[in-house]
Amino acid sequence: MKQLKYSLALLCCLSLLMHGCVEEFNAQLPDGDTDLLVVDGNIISDSTVIFSLSRSVSFDDVLATDVYDHIDAEVNVVGSDGSIYKGKNLGLGRADDYRVTIGKLNPQVLYHLEIKWNGDTYTSAPQQPLETEEFALNFKQIDETSPVQVQATTNPATDGNTSYYIWDYEEDWEIRTTFRSKVVFDPDEGRNGAIIKYREAPYDQGWIHKTSNSILISSTDNFQDNRLKDKTIYHIDYTDNRISHLYSTLVTQRKITKGEYEYYQCKERYTNNMSGLFTPQPSELPTNITCDNKNKRVIGYVGVNMNVVKQRLFIPTTEVYYEQDYKCVPRNHESFEGADYKEIYDQDYQISNYSDLLGAIIIQWVNTKCVDCRAFDANPDAKPDFWPNN
Repeated sequence: MKQLKYSLALLCCLSLLMHGCVEEFNAQLPDGDTDLLVVDGNIISDSTVIFSLSRSVSFDDVLATDVYDHIDAEVNVVGSDGSIYKGKNLGLGRADDYRVTIGKLNPQVLYHLEIKWNGDTYTSAPQQPLETEEFALNFKQIDETSPVQVQATTNPATDGNTSYYIWDYEEDWEIRTTFRSKVVFDPDEGRNGAIIKYREAPYDQGWIHKTSNSILISSTDNFQDNRLKDKTIYHIDYTDNRISHLYSTLVTQRKITKGEYEYYQCKERYTNNMSGLFTPQPSELPTNITCDNKNKRVIGYVGVNMNVVKQRLFIPTTEVYYEQDYKCVPRNHESFEGADYKEIYDQDYQISNYSDLLGAIIIQWVNTKCVDCRAFDANPDAKPDFWPNN
């Protein structure tokens, strides 16, 4: 054993994919637990999939960007009928991404991922493709201060056995500001900034897009008829600006095996609970990938699916309770006690009302969020193609 310093980002890598972590802690890890191959990706019929290959490294190595070695491997999806789908290295970031275009899979054939790297061959367990059932989405809010729950109801599985599912989702939502101002102070215009007048309010409306990295899994244990009924997969707080006007989620459902379910349970537990007192060992992590060199281990789990199912849900603010968690009370210019425009802007204010009547300029200022959607990182020019008309 030796003392290695790891960030949560790296231990999450060791506990499956280096996912969204920043906090440091010290962990007692076996000597062989660095430089392990980490595999992320799944085999899905009739689709283009990405397999990301990386290696586990110590905290010090992560800070030194020049120590990363690209994983120049041969990546293929192989069927027991002799079919082969070859991967192409895209070489992005601190992992090597391999794109594989997969044709229509045969539900009676076993498929596995094969990786040849550094003279070794890594192989996932051969599996028949799983068929994912259809599902429906709905939302629910119990009372005014309760979160909005996004819920899934699955169709019954035909085999009658316990079913396991994983979901991911993409979000889009519209921001509309309390004030629609056609006048904006631009601090970068001229030497000391300038007031810019527009024909229409330029920043009163915008859109935000995000992809979730949460682990969302469930089984039909404790549910009747081997189906999930109104299963809450995630929720949105009643003060969250995602539901301030119109929110949309695109949820993807994929059926998984019990082994893959346990893999994500482990990943979820480590992601939520690691604080420096609990240190998982990579050897404890479930995996269905093995190396022909028995002295080498690998982290990851490759599922095989005939399909995934997607559903989109819209949540308008007229059907839920939303409470804005910031105030939109305009202040007269004089209340800033002689501050110039730039100084007011630097206090996170923008112009809400502006008039110039017979040379008498009257200006009111308000919290920037109340007048500029960009304060939420919303883009006024990014309206999704699928968005309903105003």
